[in-house]
Amino acid sequence: MPRKYTHLTPSDISHFLEHGWLHVPSAIKPQYVSSWMSDFWVRIGWDPEDASTWTESYLKMPRHREVRCEEFCPEAWAKMCEIVGGEELVDEVRERWYGKQIICLF
Repeated sequence: MPRKYTHLTPSDISHFLEHGWLHVPSAIKPQYVSSWMSDFWVRIGWDPEDASTWTESYLKMPRHREVRCEEFCPEAWAKMCEIVGGEELVDEVRERWYGKQIICLF
């Protein structure tokens, strides 16, 4: 019996099978983007107006302020759960929590 999907579209399924990833526009709730970016420059200690203070071209900020994935990006979470075969198959520690870990390319 074919599986029924409520969040994945036929286009999503086809794209995922061909490329191994999905694009979910505006997946992250805006409140997290604005809140987590509000102290970005303070956290890294650089001046946003002075590129000479940008001492790295690649920066991986440490993770903190974690939030459950289904709260952080509900539509993406629903699609991920369908891709893996159900919420119960998602690793509770490694895949369930998202944090304020930002990777930057300058």
